[in-house]
Amino acid sequence: MKFKITILIPLAILLISSCSKEEKIYERGDIINSSLITEYSTEQISQLVASRNFNNPFTLEYPVKAIKIIYQTIDPEGNKAMASGAIYYPLAENVFPTVSFHHGTETARNFVASVGPGNSEAGVVGMVMASMGYVFVTADYHGLGDSEVYYTYLMAQESATTVIDMLRAADTYCQNNSINRNDKLFLMGYSKGGYVTMVTHREIDRHYGEEFTVTASAPMAGSYVLKETFDSIISRETYSRPVLISYVLASYNHHYRWNRIGEFFNDPYGDMIYDLFDGTNWLDVINNQLPVTISELLSASFLDDYLSGNEQDMSQAIALNELLDWTPVAPVRLIHGDADQTVPYFNSTRALEYFQSNGKTNVDLITVEGEGHIQAADDAIIMAIQWFEGMK
Repeated sequence: MKFKITILIPLAILLISSCSKEEKIYERGDIINSSLITEYSTEQISQLVASRNFNNPFTLEYPVKAIKIIYQTIDPEGNKAMASGAIYYPLAENVFPTVSFHHGTETARNFVASVGPGNSEAGVVGMVMASMGYVFVTADYHGLGDSEVYYTYLMAQESATTVIDMLRAADTYCQNNSINRNDKLFLMGYSKGGYVTMVTHREIDRHYGEEFTVTASAPMAGSYVLKETFDSIISRETYSRPVLISYVLASYNHHYRWNRIGEFFNDPYGDMIYDLFDGTNWLDVINNQLPVTISELLSASFLDDYLSGNEQDMSQAIALNELLDWTPVAPVRLIHGDADQTVPYFNSTRALEYFQSNGKTNVDLITVEGEGHIQAADDAIIMAIQWFEGMK
């Protein structure tokens, strides 16, 4: 008997030790890690806003704490992947609504709100909205922040997935840290963020209604009709933002495994693309290395095949990532500058027409008159916040 006891006790210790060393199995939306980014007083937020030339008309009421979240999500193939995002929330005991903000096009992985409030559009807007009394949640997206997955630029399902899982992580963080929220959830974003806003609203309506209920969404200046947008751009002689065309082609070629990047671009750009889009270069740095003349950037064979309907890969990918195939339940306010040549204004008019033709009455379009893509951004964001304030 003594012999058996001396054997069993070490065995039990070994089993307990091995179990404690097992890695935790994370599911979608689980928090892997959270850490403090910073805390700002209202005076510091005012200084930040002024330094970024954001013409803020709103009263800054609360100091704000910013938290970085690393969370579990999935990659485009459905494999588990890590992503990052941020929660900016007011330091007060009141009950606040939640806003999910979807940032515009970024290529440098550090230009996101999880790195710091001064690093990005989302960081500045986050500080303002949190100080106004919102729990501000923003996902960095694949390819940015701490994500090790390649960019999923204008990929519908993949974009929504990172946002949904960030919202789940935010729910957990708020519950664990006594951050009081009401049941209101607002969605907003500009440019690529407008696209992500619309597809996130769609995916919540279709698949996540038991977890989330959208109060209202404000998609701004997004590419909601991808085919018409892409056709319009590559049919031009010149396009001032060749980085955006290249971003789409680089993302689709990578994730759909076409291995055709050299077929899409003229030399030397095909050889340059993945070096440019490696997460270290700012958007305008990449743009300045690419020609604005479409026929100089893209190969004649690709242009001819696409415009004649013979480019099956790209046509199918665009069709897969179109957005206007559902009708939202919650109110939607589209906002867009009518002089936008980067993401044409017709994206918002087509979306409005589609929703209205399907019987949706609580949708409207606010036009930022005479303003282009960059010029309209701040005005559009302010208009969206003003609209949310009436439902807060």
